Amino acid sequence: MSMRRNAKDERVLFHYNGHGVPRPTQNGEIWVFNKNFTQYIPLSLYDLQLCMEFPSIYVWDCSSAETIVNWFMRFAKDHEEWVMVDITFNCFFFVAYTKLHLLSDWHKKLLAHQEAVASTSISGARINSHMTADQQAESLKFQRRPKFRECIHLGACREDERLPTNADVPADLFTSCLTTPIHTSILWYLIKSGRRNQFPPNLLEEIPGQLNDRRTILGELNWIFTAITDTIAWNALPRDDFQRLFRQDLLLASLFRSFLLAERVMGANGCSELLPIGYAFVRGKLLTKSAIFRCCFFAFFAQYS
Repeated sequence: MSMRRNAKDERVLFHYNGHGVPRPTQNGEIWVFNKNFTQYIPLSLYDLQLCMEFPSIYVWDCSSAETIVNWFMRFAKDHEEWVMVDITFNCFFFVAYTKLHLLSDWHKKLLAHQEAVASTSISGARINSHMTADQQAESLKFQRRPKFRECIHLGACREDERLPTNADVPADLFTSCLTTPIHTSILWYLIKSGRRNQFPPNLLEEIPGQLNDRRTILGELNWIFTAITDTIAWNALPRDDFQRLFRQDLLLASLFRSFLLAERVMGANGCSELLPIGYAFVRGKLLTKSAIFRCCFFAFFAQYS
């Protein structure tokens, strides 16, 4: 809650590392650990949305990640929209049909706020029937209409899939790809090429330099990785999506560059297709089997040898 208040209108990241926890429920709940009771307790995604608000980005590193995203979108609709339902009822000798508007949760709260303001003797807000609900909310200084469906989700696997189990790679492989892409990409390449035993076990920890200093080996690798992933995204995405995801927000750009690596690595470890969801982002594979991604690894060995 305090993080959202401090972030104001900036994007907030929620990272769910669900290794060893039960799968998400069919009621739209994820499992979190309660240190006071030493057990897992369910957390409703509906409640999570209210805490996180928007804009936000979610990383779901758990089995059945798609289940979470599907329920998130369903709850987002409950928060945001007016729902139109058909009502059928019998009236003596004929059957009548009508349509009933069900208010979204946000509309209900707005109406209650309007009534509370109207009941006070002094009110500086002026609203009228010609205003949209959003305009009325702004005039009353009420909270904005939620836009939870514009939140971005990065999911590790599909609804019917489990996280990969491979003793040679980190247990939280998806998270490792997103947070330490250079080290994870090198490890994956060594395993894939059968050269893991040719290098010392502490190789990854011994790479010298800083990520933000291109004069060092680690910094040069990071620069190469950024150039390669940006090139792939530029060729795979519509221009508007590329600008939105790779140029306007540093957090998004960093995560989606690493996501390109995760898509390739997780796919090689049994996860058929990852989930980039949000905006008009392309659903499905962004990476091909082109040799462009290998350039990063060749550059590493050329410098380290």
